Amino acid sequence: MSMMQLFAQIEQSDISIWVRESLWAFPTLLVAHAISMGIVAGGGMMLALRALGVAQGVPYRALGQFAPLMGWGGLIASVSGGLLLAGYPAKALTNPVFALKFVFLAAAISLGRFVWTRSQAEHGRAGRSAGTRWAAGLSVLMWVGVIAAGRFLAYTHRLLLVS
Repeated sequence: MSMMQLFAQIEQSDISIWVRESLWAFPTLLVAHAISMGIVAGGGMMLALRALGVAQGVPYRALGQFAPLMGWGGLIASVSGGLLLAGYPAKALTNPVFALKFVFLAAAISLGRFVWTRSQAEHGRAGRSAGTRWAAGLSVLMWVGVIAAGRFLAYTHRLLLVS
């Protein structure tokens, strides 16, 4: 079975048809995905900016209280994103911007974890080390990349099997 046949088969599944044709499914999933990604990206950016010296009066311990919310945001973003993907798999999976979004996302999450770990280890110091600041700056850029790539997905596809 070719990839195009697989995409066509997925697009004929009940879940794919529901995502595309239900009055409320696609808009609800899109809003859930946008809000949950805002929570995840916003939390990641908040941590990175704090490591870069913004809002120095906010203790890292206070930022840690956002971790459960970010976890729920990540879960909701994954589920809603997966369902949106099921609606239009050929459109997304043949688009290099889709892959780029996940490269940025993986880098942003990895850098965020690194910045969090290093910031905890550097607790009590006046500022963050150069390595932590460098990772935090890259993290900000990666979150911007995730957001931009996600928005560009709506406009950059080359293949759409369903109409």
